[in-house]
Amino acid sequence: MMNILVTGGNGFLGRHVIASLLAQDNCKVTCLIRLGSQLNGLPEDKITVIRGSLNNLDDIKTALKGVDTVIHLAASMGGSPMGMFIETVVSTEILMSVLSESPVKRLVFCSSFSVYGASQLNPGSTFDENCPLEPNPEDRDAYAWCKYYQELWVKENIHDETELAIIRPGVIYGEDKGLLGPRIGLRLPGIPIFLQIGSQARLPMTHVENCADAIACATLSPNKPVGAFNIVDDECPTQKQYVKEYQKNFGSIAKRVVIPYQLFLLLSKVYSIFHQLSKGNLPPIFSTYKAKSMYRRFDFSNQKAKDELGWKPKVSLQEGLASAYLPNNEK
Repeated sequence: MMNILVTGGNGFLGRHVIASLLAQDNCKVTCLIRLGSQLNGLPEDKITVIRGSLNNLDDIKTALKGVDTVIHLAASMGGSPMGMFIETVVSTEILMSVLSESPVKRLVFCSSFSVYGASQLNPGSTFDENCPLEPNPEDRDAYAWCKYYQELWVKENIHDETELAIIRPGVIYGEDKGLLGPRIGLRLPGIPIFLQIGSQARLPMTHVENCADAIACATLSPNKPVGAFNIVDDECPTQKQYVKEYQKNFGSIAKRVVIPYQLFLLLSKVYSIFHQLSKGNLPPIFSTYKAKSMYRRFDFSNQKAKDELGWKPKVSLQEGLASAYLPNNEK
């Protein structure tokens, strides 16, 4: 019986990871969630829920009692840059300090595709686990550089006795999350027009159930795979294909308007000035990095995950979009 601690288990991805784990018969799951946060549908009768903070040593030590495997999902998805740094990087530093003194057998850490340096690659390149990481993370948005330093801290502080698997998902979507995010474009409030960023670049989409299954495979596989694994769906549509598929399921977009590259680059440079003046509080909707990466076409490989994790995406893009929302629940 494997005893697993999941951080961030009541989050969007975490709930699906726990469901994937509970579908197996060989694990006991403990979930550490913030004080005052909602369970969000977690089955309290099937798991152990501990309320505490990843920024508190005693809470972490309590949660780790009897645990041999940790799935670290917790990360901040928004807020001020400093708040995101504390909730993502500092909390991971504290967790790793405890694990360095009391090592577990296995750590499965959820990173992100955002740690890669897309602007460093030539158009037409294939993203795989050998691609270089971002050389200038400070030039990226707060989420990207927080995930970069979070992964860096995990790799540099992993105990010699602990097996480490790093999961790098693409753009996670499903249910009510991530269908038309800022990576794809901007919706104009009250107007059925979508300002699309780029057209022919592929999107590294990852349905939440596919990502959760990959994390469960990395956790439970008898082969005990280690290293980094890119988790993207088999179908990585272009921006144009994705928005068209979205329109097919939801009729709220009457017209797509593709922002020309030179215009987006100019807007990015101007917006970056205001972003800096706001000391990071203005969300980085436009950035020169995004201009350089979102107008270049890349391919994305998930072959290593298939070969070494024994994982296979089960939800297609069409199925994922069709089941993600009821149209009247669209946000």
